Amino acid sequence: ELVSKPYVRYSRTRPLSGHPGDFSSDKLSALIAEIVRVESPIHVEELNRRVAEAFGLRRTGNRIQDAILMARLKAEALGRILRRNTFIWDPSMKQPAVRNRVDMNMDIERIAPEEIRVAAEKVNRVAYGLTTDAVVTEVARSLGYQRVSANICQYIRSALKGHR
Repeated sequence: ELVSKPYVRYSRTRPLSGHPGDFSSDKLSALIAEIVRVESPIHVEELNRRVAEAFGLRRTGNRIQDAILMARLKAEALGRILRRNTFIWDPSMKQPAVRNRVDMNMDIERIAPEEIRVAAEKVNRVAYGLTTDAVVTEVARSLGYQRVSANICQYIRSALKGHR
């Protein structure tokens, strides 16, 4: 597409054996860094979900969340990942790609404001002169949202205002 590319989701050919809570924080932090390299920027909750999925699990209970948090803090301390608010970034990433999540059913709040701002810049470059409402709609569509609810509009507008 002109504005976005398909979202690439981290996946493994075979699930890891064992339980995240039993993995060493070194191994778990390396897994986290690997996921972040593929999906940066990624919301903390999505990162937790990807770690659980890497083990073939569908849910993240307290024990898993605690293990992931400790490993994430370790990865941050080692400079493998960077945390900005509720999003985890690959430290080498200067600007996020605009990714289309059309089949992912992802809440808009799980998209980094920086990615939304890049999408708006691209929309404005491709279709200069659009009204703010039209830009918001086109940004939402470029991110994979065919129905643009009030919540989606509000989040996109908020992300765009935060940049000024």
